[in-house]
Amino acid sequence: MTGTITRDELVEIFVASGVERQYAETAADSIPADHRDAAAESFRSAQVEKDALRARLAADPILCRAVCPARTWKDATARYDTARGAVRLVEAAAAAASKEAGGDVTVTAIAQALIDLGGTVQDTIDTHGDDPRLVMWGKSYYAFRFRLRDAIEEVNTDVRREAERRRIAEEDARWAQQGLVRCDRCGGAGGHNSWPGWVCYGCDGRRAVRPEDNRGH
Repeated sequence: MTGTITRDELVEIFVASGVERQYAETAADSIPADHRDAAAESFRSAQVEKDALRARLAADPILCRAVCPARTWKDATARYDTARGAVRLVEAAAAAASKEAGGDVTVTAIAQALIDLGGTVQDTIDTHGDDPRLVMWGKSYYAFRFRLRDAIEEVNTDVRREAERRRIAEEDARWAQQGLVRCDRCGGAGGHNSWPGWVCYGCDGRRAVRPEDNRGH
């Protein structure tokens, strides 16, 4: 059984996937006739993946700026492989950060932090060059991983800060319903968190007081 794809059809599939024609013809000649169908399917799947990544990056300019090398860097295949690898690293980082923070840390948020901190893929290339031990070629992503770690910490700090802001707002609203305000001596800690084993004498550990009982009244 020789399959349904001819040698010339396989060449055209390779070319459509971004392979230069001379290399496509050489590759097609090296593939046995009964393996052409599998090779064609593999290249078609790769093209679908490429198209999906291009569409995603076109729809998310922040992520695109964070993970894409400059159009002048190397060739299209190298740029695609690099962007794809960087996206996977950012996705994994977002999932891990969301679990750690107990909230939704998005890919776009991390990408924005990379931009703000000067840690994009292109920033990494500009700083370290193309040495595969240091930057984006192959599977190392060495320098980019460090930039990504800094971006995650930046995002996690923002997430924690927002969570604290919401907690304070919810406490203030609950106390306001009772005619109380946050104790301005302990900041609502009641003494236990700030002074272990001690109680704030401004609120007697209740964390909130009547407005007229605050020191700033």
